[in-house]
Amino acid sequence: MIENRPGGYRFLPGLAFASQGVVAADDMAIERGCFPSALPLADGFNAVRAAVEELGRPLQALCGFDLRLPAARRLDDFLSFNNEYLDQLKSWDLLEGESSPLARTNVAPIDGEIETPAVIGFSYTVPRATTARTFVISGAPEVPDDATGPDDVIRLGETDPGALTEKLAYVVGNLKTRLSAMQLSWNNDATIHLYTAHDACRLLDEILARERISPAFGITWHKAAPPVDLLELEIDLRRYQQERIIN
Repeated sequence: MIENRPGGYRFLPGLAFASQGVVAADDMAIERGCFPSALPLADGFNAVRAAVEELGRPLQALCGFDLRLPAARRLDDFLSFNNEYLDQLKSWDLLEGESSPLARTNVAPIDGEIETPAVIGFSYTVPRATTARTFVISGAPEVPDDATGPDDVIRLGETDPGALTEKLAYVVGNLKTRLSAMQLSWNNDATIHLYTAHDACRLLDEILARERISPAFGITWHKAAPPVDLLELEIDLRRYQQERIIN
């Protein structure tokens, strides 16, 4: 874990475009702001900056983004998009070296309503007013964080129940590893978001039951694809102090 003192959180390093997760500093808590509908990237970044400043927090308090894409991309197109995203964070002086410390979930809604890359939500730190530790774990798909190519994808191209179960079990294991590295436990009050085009909630619930996890708020299923077209599903975990709609 690395401390981001100006932001009021610690993060677990991951890939260049996102950390594996963030947890609030001892005297801070993480909240989430979201827009009624996704805003095109440039408009969304401007709206995020305005909202954070209106809350009386510095830009360094930003610790997570929820992004949306029109469709899953080929790997090279996805990497190009990440460069644009990192340029924005760099302009705000939010990078640690050349990498982002922020958590991120970036998926493509199946309904096709998104016409351009967009921002739907963001996480930020505020002074703590809760006893619970607050955190955001970045979206994790069915591929290792240190993958070197398509062959590393779990059950690549397979979508039958057996393959989906194996993919989900792998992701749950990955999330547990991240939580452990962040000195956190997967308590039942963590919110679980599943992003996939497949009806996999029952399969995920069975896997969680084997792990003795009974989510108090159920599983939120987003009909959305991971950002790379080789993948079938993604899961993230969150525990916030408060969530608010930004109008």
